[in-house]
Amino acid sequence: MAGHGWCCSCLLDQRNLGMSMRVERSTLDQVKKRFEVNKKKMEEKQKDYDFEERMKELREEEEKAKAYKKEKQREKKRRAEEDLTFEEDDEMAAVMGFSGFGSTKKNH
Repeated sequence: MAGHGWCCSCLLDQRNLGMSMRVERSTLDQVKKRFEVNKKKMEEKQKDYDFEERMKELREEEEKAKAYKKEKQREKKRRAEEDLTFEEDDEMAAVMGFSGFGSTKKNH
């Protein structure tokens, strides 16, 4: 009995507890039923996974769209502020008598 990979004391303990080390043989019908049950379980898990995964992807896409929209608004606002600043600089130059803020180098 020791040739099966169990020590003698373990084997004796299992026997004393009423455990049998023999495996019941399954019929072809039992095996088919077991495969069918396992297949159904896998399909249910796959459906749950697909639904959860899709919901997660949709949330991520919405977040990306919101971030993109915010960035576009910020860029538009920044451009508007830059345009306003350039207009103010041109007005200031005209009031001060300058035609523009060009180089100080004179061309002859």
